[in-house]
Amino acid sequence: MALPRSLPNVARTVVVLTDGYVSVEAALFQLVRDNLGNSNFFAFSIGPEPNRYLTEGIATVGRGLEFWVPNATYVEGYAKQFLEFALTPLLTKIQLSISPNFHATELLPVPSMLLAERPLIICGKYTKPLPLSGALFNVTGVTATGAAWSSSVNAPGV
Repeated sequence: MALPRSLPNVARTVVVLTDGYVSVEAALFQLVRDNLGNSNFFAFSIGPEPNRYLTEGIATVGRGLEFWVPNATYVEGYAKQFLEFALTPLLTKIQLSISPNFHATELLPVPSMLLAERPLIICGKYTKPLPLSGALFNVTGVTATGAAWSSSVNAPGV
């Protein structure tokens, strides 16, 4: 199921707040997977004994962060940390282009934005030996200052 979208070219952030006492883990993980390329997911677990399986799963599958807030004393600190990540993306409008001589399949969707202190992970399978030269793939996006950004990963011999 795709999450509704009102603005097509805006990076979207989804925040889940829960005490974890729910039984929808599998359906929620699938919802996160279905929306990987157009949303970033953060999970806040609240209370002394939350369902960390749920919140860690949302953050892992959604390539975001999990925040565990054990009690009200820590709310402000975690909220500030979350805002630092969510409001200051390093790169948005991320696009991945793959060289035709690099036979990649089962690529995970590229996230809609890259946040500070988070790696950009490109994951998939290649079905043939790597080419001996040339760019394997190119990543482009827009920096926080609005400038175009690009980086290529080349074959090992280049």
